[in-house]
Amino acid sequence: MKYILHKKLYEYPIIILDMDGTLYYQYPLRICMIFALLRYFLTHLLNIKELWMLFKLRKSHKNGRFIKGNARIDYWMQEKPLKYIPLFQDKKLSMLVDQLRHKGVRIVVYSDYPVAGKLNVLRMPPVDFTFCGFDEEIQCLKPDTKGLTYIMATLNEPAENILFIGDRYEKDGKCAEGVGMDYIILDKYPLLRNIFFYKKELSHVE
Repeated sequence: MKYILHKKLYEYPIIILDMDGTLYYQYPLRICMIFALLRYFLTHLLNIKELWMLFKLRKSHKNGRFIKGNARIDYWMQEKPLKYIPLFQDKKLSMLVDQLRHKGVRIVVYSDYPVAGKLNVLRMPPVDFTFCGFDEEIQCLKPDTKGLTYIMATLNEPAENILFIGDRYEKDGKCAEGVGMDYIILDKYPLLRNIFFYKKELSHVE
């Protein structure tokens, strides 16, 4: 776990949460999606070009290039994963979010990709605001700071009043550092996340 914190979690007026890999564990989801892709394309060989398009788009996004896909690519990237996401939800983070909201902390979800469908299947406690890189006002991927800058302007809050919680330093951490915002980068594995984060933080907000 990597972090820059200047106060306790409940002392931040706003906490921004990343979605993928933060509100649910992404590695087991990827394994499920690999098998789903294999099952589909082994029986639909004429559509194999979709797999190549998906690979190219994912590679572009990994390199920070903002490119939109077509309807079929959106299906594989946005719709199909909804079947598996609830299986790998970080329920302790959902519980922490609920506790923080009861202490008056406003909760924001900000992801590179649309979040409404994922929040719906996760059945999390309500959040106050959602933003994503595909929003008309943002149109960029992390670690580009345009998204966080827009969020701060929209919420009328300075960076020092906001904590960003994510799972990848190269995306979430660098994005937060770029605007002078505190952040926590959670471990990708449940056991390590529990040892280094939840055992301490859950007791502090109860």
